[in-house]
Amino acid sequence: CPSEHGLTYALVKIPNAGFENVAYSILVKENDAPRPIARTFFKSYWPDMPASLYNLDIAIEHLKFILDEEQVKEIRQGSDQEKEKKFREFWAQRDPSPRTVYNELMAEYYRRIDFAFKEFGNAGELNGQESDMGKVYISYGPPDNKERKFPPNKRVMEIWTYGDKKFVFENQNETGFANFVLLGTE
Repeated sequence: CPSEHGLTYALVKIPNAGFENVAYSILVKENDAPRPIARTFFKSYWPDMPASLYNLDIAIEHLKFILDEEQVKEIRQGSDQEKEKKFREFWAQRDPSPRTVYNELMAEYYRRIDFAFKEFGNAGELNGQESDMGKVYISYGPPDNKERKFPPNKRVMEIWTYGDKKFVFENQNETGFANFVLLGTE
């Protein structure tokens, strides 16, 4: 399409579902001309991509919160391309809206891991996703209700409620830094 400035442009739809988050080069040639008449670069980009998805090996490792050890091991085996294919197939089978480019379930799962990493790390467990609170958060999401109790001469307790289910945590650290351990569920 010619523009008012004497330039010609083309609008090309490129489905990003098959693109990795890397840089790409586009060359435009006129018929069988040996040299391109235009060249540009673009990057497939997921602006709010969870950090735990930046590295495939880490993303696969984090499947341990929803898969058993053997299933994670199976996805982890093979070349990088084979691992990526198995990883994508795993999430494609669980995509709540497969006709869209975006897998909401996968994005939410890895957002929860990122949140748990940041919010629930402590002196006892620096990686918050490995803490008891982190694991519950990854599995259930934000609680419907949180209640903190300060019983006299006892450790601080926190109770997370999800509908009819309650998780009871107790702070194991007496210096005031949070190190909550799951005592049980009600």
